Amino acid sequence: MKKITTKDVKKDPTNKILILKAIENDPYAIEFASTELKNDKEVVLKAVNLNGFTIKFASTNLKYDMEVAKTALQSKTYALEFVGDNIKKNKEVVLLVVKNDGLALQFADSSLFHDKDIILAAVKNMGLALEYADANLKKDRAIVMEAVKSEGASLKFADSLLCNDPEIVSMALNNESTSLQFASKELKSDKKFILNVLKNKSAAFEFIDTSLKDDEELVLMALKNSAFIIQYTIKLKTEHSFLLKAVKTNPDVLLFLNESLQKDKELLEIANK
Repeated sequence: MKKITTKDVKKDPTNKILILKAIENDPYAIEFASTELKNDKEVVLKAVNLNGFTIKFASTNLKYDMEVAKTALQSKTYALEFVGDNIKKNKEVVLLVVKNDGLALQFADSSLFHDKDIILAAVKNMGLALEYADANLKKDRAIVMEAVKSEGASLKFADSLLCNDPEIVSMALNNESTSLQFASKELKSDKKFILNVLKNKSAAFEFIDTSLKDDEELVLMALKNSAFIIQYTIKLKTEHSFLLKAVKTNPDVLLFLNESLQKDKELLEIANK
């Protein structure tokens, strides 16, 4: 038996039996169905059940249909972009969606960006969903803590006051060393705080405040685990007296120095011990 394809639908867009068979092979065949069939619930349900994104081609009427919308969203959470406004505003529906895919929040109605339950569920699943939260909720410590626990980089979207919170920043750093770049200048220049960070997250050195990048104690701490951070120092990377200590701490430091220093006899001797 001949396989029904999109090409057949284009030739006969009003043939419901043909459309249903075509959708079995390719849900996107609905795009080429007649306006009448795009408003046929049976046809649309079949398509969105196989691929939720095909709700994009449904009639406006069916985009607002709860059964059709839920079926589409069960298949593809990002189908929230194409459903009717009544669905995008429905807290129960959106809550289920963001629990499975926090970033789908971006397609919900903006009125739900103020809803703590929605935002909390979204950031627990995907911390970066914090970007879409209302400004007041970005100040909510519990929400931000959940966000950075999920993804350290979500610190980028937190209120500036919370970017100065040592506990929250530390939680973000537990996930991603690069999260330090979003911390406050005050924390990035707090030697005691940075010293604790570098014990376990030496790669964070790149993002500490410039005022600390030539602090010998901090640099040597970071070098224990990450030789490459020597390149982020300002003057120490060319200061011979310090480099003797640096190479002794981690011989691989030599690999990240300039060509002339890599050939330095004293440094080579220490590195090869």
